[in-house]
Amino acid sequence: MRKTQKPPLKLVGATTTSTAANPFQPPPNLGTSGASAWTSIQNEYQISDAGGLELLNQLCAALDDITSYDEIISHDGIVIRTKTGTRAQVSTGLVILTASSSHFDPYLPWPLEVIWL
Repeated sequence: MRKTQKPPLKLVGATTTSTAANPFQPPPNLGTSGASAWTSIQNEYQISDAGGLELLNQLCAALDDITSYDEIISHDGIVIRTKTGTRAQVSTGLVILTASSSHFDPYLPWPLEVIWL
């Protein structure tokens, strides 16, 4: 009895995060901030493995999101959306952690002081 040849296996659904011609070029899905970060990081570290490229792509896409959120907050201020519309978020505070010798926590690597603004 003769054995039949099995077809070779191939990877289905694999995508690359950069162009095949130049893996160090930013992917087309990135905006200005993300592409700038991609170029800067690639110039420094020259990431070429698939996992590293995917992580870098996600990081740079997140930087694009942060930039767009920053533009929205600069325009509208810090607001919350309710069923009646948007309103200013009054409970938002800024926390500043500063090194201080007056507060010591043995579980932290250095003393911290929390200041609510």
